Amino acid sequence: CKWGNKWLEGFMCCYKLSNRHHTTIAQRLPEDLIEKQHEFLNFILYRRIQYDYSLNLIENIDETLLTFDMPSNITVEETGSRTVSIHTTGHKKLNFTVVLSCMAD
Repeated sequence: CKWGNKWLEGFMCCYKLSNRHHTTIAQRLPEDLIEKQHEFLNFILYRRIQYDYSLNLIENIDETLLTFDMPSNITVEETGSRTVSIHTTGHKKLNFTVVLSCMAD
Protein backbone atom coordinates (compact mmCIF):
# COMPACT_ATOMS: atom_id res chain seq x y z
CA CYS A 1 0.00 0.00 0.00
CA LYS A 2 1.52 3.33 -1.08
CA TRP A 3 1.49 6.22 1.34
CA GLY A 4 -0.14 9.35 -0.04
CA ASN A 5 0.99 12.91 0.47
CA LYS A 6 -1.44 13.37 3.32
CA TRP A 7 -1.25 11.61 6.67
CA LEU A 8 -4.97 10.68 6.69
CA GLU A 9 -4.85 9.07 3.25
CA GLY A 10 -1.83 7.03 4.33
CA PHE A 11 -3.49 5.97 7.58
CA MET A 12 -6.69 4.90 5.82
CA CYS A 13 -4.74 3.02 3.15
CA CYS A 14 -2.57 1.25 5.71
CA TYR A 15 -5.57 0.06 7.74
CA LYS A 16 -7.67 -0.71 4.64
CA LEU A 17 -10.30 1.92 5.39
CA SER A 18 -12.30 3.95 2.90
CA ASN A 19 -15.09 6.51 2.79
CA ARG A 20 -18.34 4.64 2.20
CA HIS A 21 -21.93 5.64 1.51
CA HIS A 22 -24.75 3.94 3.40
CA THR A 23 -26.34 1.07 1.51
CA THR A 24 -30.05 1.49 2.20
CA ILE A 25 -32.34 4.24 0.94
CA ALA A 26 -35.62 3.24 -0.59
CA GLN A 27 -38.48 5.37 -1.76
CA ARG A 28 -40.17 4.75 -5.07
CA LEU A 29 -42.71 6.92 -6.78
CA PRO A 30 -45.97 5.20 -7.72
CA GLU A 31 -46.22 3.98 -11.30
CA ASP A 32 -49.44 5.95 -11.84
CA LEU A 33 -48.02 9.24 -10.53
CA ILE A 34 -48.75 11.26 -13.71
CA GLU A 35 -52.31 9.94 -13.85
CA LYS A 36 -52.89 10.92 -10.19
CA GLN A 37 -51.48 14.39 -10.83
CA HIS A 38 -53.86 14.92 -13.76
CA GLU A 39 -56.84 13.67 -11.74
CA PHE A 40 -56.03 16.06 -8.91
CA LEU A 41 -55.59 19.02 -11.25
CA ASN A 42 -58.89 18.25 -12.98
CA PHE A 43 -60.62 18.03 -9.59
CA ILE A 44 -59.26 21.43 -8.53
CA LEU A 45 -60.11 23.12 -11.82
CA TYR A 46 -63.65 21.71 -11.73
CA ARG A 47 -64.22 22.98 -8.16
CA ARG A 48 -62.90 26.41 -9.10
CA ILE A 49 -65.42 26.67 -11.93
CA GLN A 50 -68.23 25.07 -9.90
CA TYR A 51 -67.93 27.48 -6.95
CA ASP A 52 -66.46 30.47 -8.82
CA TYR A 53 -63.36 30.70 -6.59
CA SER A 54 -61.02 33.57 -7.38
CA LEU A 55 -57.32 32.74 -7.69
CA ASN A 56 -56.43 34.61 -4.50
CA LEU A 57 -58.46 32.04 -2.52
CA ILE A 58 -56.57 29.03 -3.89
CA GLU A 59 -53.46 27.95 -2.05
CA ASN A 60 -51.37 24.82 -2.14
CA ILE A 61 -49.65 23.90 1.10
CA ASP A 62 -47.43 20.99 1.99
CA GLU A 63 -45.70 20.13 5.22
CA THR A 64 -43.11 17.55 5.99
CA LEU A 65 -41.66 16.31 9.24
CA LEU A 66 -37.88 16.52 9.60
CA THR A 67 -35.69 15.28 12.39
CA PHE A 68 -32.85 16.98 14.21
CA ASP A 69 -30.96 13.68 13.93
CA MET A 70 -29.44 14.03 10.46
CA PRO A 71 -26.43 11.75 10.27
CA SER A 72 -23.98 12.05 7.40
CA ASN A 73 -24.44 9.78 4.39
CA ILE A 74 -20.73 8.97 4.41
CA THR A 75 -18.77 7.05 7.03
CA VAL A 76 -15.39 5.36 7.32
CA GLU A 77 -15.61 1.58 7.00
CA GLU A 78 -13.32 -1.30 6.10
CA THR A 79 -12.70 -1.54 2.37
CA GLY A 80 -14.89 -4.27 0.86
CA SER A 81 -17.60 -4.23 3.55
CA ARG A 82 -20.95 -5.41 2.21
CA THR A 83 -23.10 -3.40 4.63
CA VAL A 84 -22.43 0.05 5.99
CA SER A 85 -24.15 1.25 9.15
CA ILE A 86 -24.55 4.92 9.95
CA HIS A 87 -24.64 5.76 13.65
CA THR A 88 -27.08 8.42 14.80
CA THR A 89 -27.05 10.94 17.62
CA GLY A 90 -29.84 9.18 19.49
CA HIS A 91 -32.27 12.10 19.07
CA LYS A 92 -34.38 10.33 16.49
CA LYS A 93 -37.67 11.42 18.10
CA LEU A 94 -36.91 15.16 18.16
CA ASN A 95 -38.62 16.62 15.10
CA PHE A 96 -39.69 19.85 13.47
CA THR A 97 -42.11 20.62 10.65
CA VAL A 98 -41.26 22.49 7.47
CA VAL A 99 -44.17 24.10 5.60
CA LEU A 100 -44.14 25.26 1.99
CA SER A 101 -47.07 27.04 0.41
CA CYS A 102 -47.86 28.90 -2.78
CA MET A 103 -50.85 30.91 -3.90
CA ALA A 104 -52.50 30.51 -7.30
CA ASP A 105 -52.21 34.20 -8.07
